[in-house]
Amino acid sequence: GEITREEAALQLKDLALRVREALKNNDARTIACEAMKECRRILFENIRSALTAEQQVLWDAWVATQPVIDCTRPPAR
Repeated sequence: GEITREEAALQLKDLALRVREALKNNDARTIACEAMKECRRILFENIRSALTAEQQVLWDAWVATQPVIDCTRPPAR
């Protein structure tokens, strides 16, 4: 069958909302996000361990500017 542009737009908007809600409630996404956060933490820790004391001061300042990853939020659009 055929639908109008307006009907298609409404259906696409509804689909987007349902998909966003499904992603928000998906345990696999949260588990993967938490695993990636842990990998990032280990990476930063290992990089820091290879630096001199002076470099660690700069490194710590840079790390402090990095965004905190919130695995409870749905992914950005």
